[in-house]
Amino acid sequence: MASIECVDSCMAAHLEMAGLAGQHVLIVEDEVIISLDLMMILRAEGAQVIGPAADVAAALSYIRSTTIDCALLDLQLGTGEDVSPVADLLEQAGVPFIFVTAHNGHDILSQHPLQPVVKKPYEGRDIVIAVHTALAAGSGR
Repeated sequence: MASIECVDSCMAAHLEMAGLAGQHVLIVEDEVIISLDLMMILRAEGAQVIGPAADVAAALSYIRSTTIDCALLDLQLGTGEDVSPVADLLEQAGVPFIFVTAHNGHDILSQHPLQPVVKKPYEGRDIVIAVHTALAAGSGR
């Protein structure tokens, strides 16, 4: 039986080779530093970054006008906006998404219980693995 470390290491090596080339990933995040960090992580993997969208209106506009393969969503934007309309539209469109948040027990998590959550603070590898996993799961829809 393989150890968890070995499986984790093998998965990480596979993801590094595969990258995210050609994938369009929307970032919905109001904090500039976090947005820039997510952009750098995704671009280093070859992804096309869409956004970042700092509010719900901008995110909805991107979804309606741009090809999106996956999205990273902060749960609560700085303006107090709830990201639920964005999650709902992505779900209707069949686009996989990941919540990236420091919040626990937010209502939206119970509304979308099958969606993955990456807790802040995160490591770049957590984001890459979550996006790969979401894309793989989304391809079976």
